[in-house]
Amino acid sequence: MAVLANNGRRAALTVEQLGTVPHTARTYRTVGRAYFLAPRAEIVDNLNEKQVSYSNELDRLTKSKAALEKGLKGVEGELRELLQSSPALAQQLMSRSS
Repeated sequence: MAVLANNGRRAALTVEQLGTVPHTARTYRTVGRAYFLAPRAEIVDNLNEKQVSYSNELDRLTKSKAALEKGLKGVEGELRELLQSSPALAQQLMSRSS
């Protein structure tokens, strides 16, 4: 999630910096270790698309994390209830962990 957030910020900062570059300036896009001449508008559009996809993926991961945490709390509660209702089982588990 942190990587997606950083990539989104990097794309936003790059778009912001490209806004100060004149339209007549030569701009390049990176492909691996190579640089290729590309129109400024194409680069900005590509960065904006990346920014949106990073944001969507980050939202999806945040929702997934919240659902998993909720499920974990439910399982913890069920396990706690099971151990409280069966002291013999709790004692047996404690003896195995020692």
